[in-house]
Amino acid sequence: MRIYLCNVGDVPSGQGRRILLPGGDSLALFHTSSGIRAVKNRCPHAGARLDDGILRKDKLTCIWHGWQFNLESGKCINQENARLTLLPLCIEGQNIYLLQPDGDEAHDCSS
Repeated sequence: MRIYLCNVGDVPSGQGRRILLPGGDSLALFHTSSGIRAVKNRCPHAGARLDDGILRKDKLTCIWHGWQFNLESGKCINQENARLTLLPLCIEGQNIYLLQPDGDEAHDCSS
């Protein structure tokens, strides 16, 4: 299953955007130097919204306490055991979709 999130142009380069999902959860989209990345919109440290964070290339800094994350791997740079969950995306044309598996199957853009 795919969920439409927004248009690529809605996520300016070097910035983040909050996306509300059905059911009330939110995710954060970032337009990094390597492309569009999506994570759950909560810092694992103290629960701050990450879409307000500071983005430099592929590194995100949480504005509450300065925890830094590599958006390519999800690893926390300054706290060894912390990480973000990277969410699978599909970009078709200018549309960004969140991919969610149906049952045991993972989906790609053609699903």
